[in-house]
Amino acid sequence: MAKIHLFIYLLVWVSAFTSFACKDVKAPDVQAEKQSDRSDSEEAQNLGADGFDLISYFEGGRALKGSPEFSLIYEGAKWYFSSKENREHFKKNTAKYLPQFSEYCPYSLADGKMIKGKPTYYKIIDGKLYFFYNKEYADTFEKDSKVLLKRARKNWEKMNKKEK
Repeated sequence: MAKIHLFIYLLVWVSAFTSFACKDVKAPDVQAEKQSDRSDSEEAQNLGADGFDLISYFEGGRALKGSPEFSLIYEGAKWYFSSKENREHFKKNTAKYLPQFSEYCPYSLADGKMIKGKPTYYKIIDGKLYFFYNKEYADTFEKDSKVLLKRARKNWEKMNKKEK
């Protein structure tokens, strides 16, 4: 009989400890994770090129983070630049510097899918900036860019008509 009481006592104790530990430790983590996800997604919706300086791709040949100090709002997005001069370049010729396909990956578009590109995987083809979903897509696209660009443009037009 004493063994059963000991077993029940241990079972209740372990159960209580486990629920207490889970409640106190996991609840704050889940809440923090939700807040972090919410802020990240809100920022990403309003920050063009994830805060990278569009001019740096053309002038410096590399992806360079911009600064909120040198920002402007264009087409509903906030764009960051690494200097006042770069911001002025953008103002003078926005069409030259804006990423094609509203930052969607042209390789994905050529395949009929709308997947956002990432500013760290990019190519400049015929003076136009393209963001790719990953390095593999960028490298594959470059091998047959003319054919894939043609398909991407055709699919982009179809997809944009559906959205309107």
